[in-house]
Amino acid sequence: MAITVGDLVDAPQLGLTLLAGRAGLGGTANWAHTCDLPDPWNWVGDGHVLLTNGPSIPADAAGQKDLLSRLHQAGIAAIGVGADMGAAGLVPDALRLADELGVPVFSVPYPLPFMAIAQTIAEAASAAQARRIQTTVKLYSRLTDASLNSVGLRPFTQAIGRLIGFECVVVDSNCLHPWSPAIDPPSWLKGASPLARRGSDGIASLWENDAGEVLHSLPIQTVPSCMAFFRPRERIEQDTTQLLHAASVLGAFLGQQHHSSVQRNRRAVEFVDRILNEGGRTVGVPDDWTAELGLGRTVRGAVIQGGSADDQDGLVHRLQRHGAGLAATMRDGRLLCILRAGADEDSSDHLVEKIRHCMEGPIQIGLGSEVSSTAIRESLMEGVWALEFAQWHGGEHCSSADLQQTESERNLHVFTPHRTWMGFGRPEQGRAFVHEVFGPLIAKDPAISELRATLAAYLENDRSPQRTATALHLHRQTVNQRLKKIEHALGRELRSTETVAQLWLALRLYRASGGHLFD
Repeated sequence: MAITVGDLVDAPQLGLTLLAGRAGLGGTANWAHTCDLPDPWNWVGDGHVLLTNGPSIPADAAGQKDLLSRLHQAGIAAIGVGADMGAAGLVPDALRLADELGVPVFSVPYPLPFMAIAQTIAEAASAAQARRIQTTVKLYSRLTDASLNSVGLRPFTQAIGRLIGFECVVVDSNCLHPWSPAIDPPSWLKGASPLARRGSDGIASLWENDAGEVLHSLPIQTVPSCMAFFRPRERIEQDTTQLLHAASVLGAFLGQQHHSSVQRNRRAVEFVDRILNEGGRTVGVPDDWTAELGLGRTVRGAVIQGGSADDQDGLVHRLQRHGAGLAATMRDGRLLCILRAGADEDSSDHLVEKIRHCMEGPIQIGLGSEVSSTAIRESLMEGVWALEFAQWHGGEHCSSADLQQTESERNLHVFTPHRTWMGFGRPEQGRAFVHEVFGPLIAKDPAISELRATLAAYLENDRSPQRTATALHLHRQTVNQRLKKIEHALGRELRSTETVAQLWLALRLYRASGGHLFD
């Protein structure tokens, strides 16, 4: 990095003498500027060393103190005054102010030319810039090497940290948990809280940990809810401007990992869809497909609804980042997930807490029972049942304890068989009733689906053909024709109150048991 004012003053070839401002010797000198104008503060900037023969230095204490204050506000790194050049010497009050402000003031011996000081600063800055370029090239080379050699996140962040002189960790910005479940949180991140100021480079935000150490943080701009923390290594020279490059490289690396994850998820969706489409049978699916997807012998079905597609996708990625093995597919605006269960880290209680931790926003989740991998469909049905049960009962049945729950606790609905809905405790009981009442309207056929939708709209619109037609954007005669087909298929007349009551209940149970998703 560029030379410090202290190193500049101590350079033996220059022979400079410090007069005041020892507290500022750690500052960086990145440029030297000669100026004898009466307003030098208008011609210098942050990190500059002002070199002057002194004609603009006032003779009185008030003028000298004003000059020092203005130069300090301009961000000056130090002031060098030529000796034996007839300049007014700084009075004791001015020297004391320089000490208070931490503005180093040094004397330049005659006949040392100011050019020698400027050249020393420029050479140091040039060397620092060359090192910075070399480090930047190495950072992006690491990204290429990682792509070719399938390097994981932990070794990659360690390599990046070593290059720039920092320890490094990538975390979820919502909870500060490591981005990958395979990475333990570093001890130096414990108790980290943001400070009210940014770093002197204006790039990174500053945080402080329990040990009082200052940490640098940067958002990974290309990855939502992702940030990197950097802790300076002891006795290693750091260049904080490299943090921006490091964050960009980390973002590109995580983007590559996300692309690989998407490819794996596509294969998972293929398996899950095939199983659901085959009525739960694993026809044409490898015997070890659950192992291939990172799932165990036992799984739990979860049905996610509410929020936007990005909200649901974000929840899936947060669960994966927190170590939940899962596969997911979208159906009818709901995300159907198969979650790993049975392992110690994924015990029922632990899995529920993990889901609650990752939930945010308006998302609702129905969680089915733990089942074998061959009973996935049944567990997903239980998830739908739990959601429909919660929606049907609504807020009027909430107890005071329910109202004290957090949003994620209220929005996660775990299936419990002892809670009956309309006299039915389990999805299969409801489905048995559905098949008994209108089995002919369940077949996988576009025409049958059309009749089923018409029947639902007819009952929802108080059995008014005109309102049903308006809701479905159909002609009233078309609705009447479909209603006659429904009566013929069921062998019942829709004028019967008993028939209407059974059909209304059957449609509710059909949806609650996931029929619209799985049939």
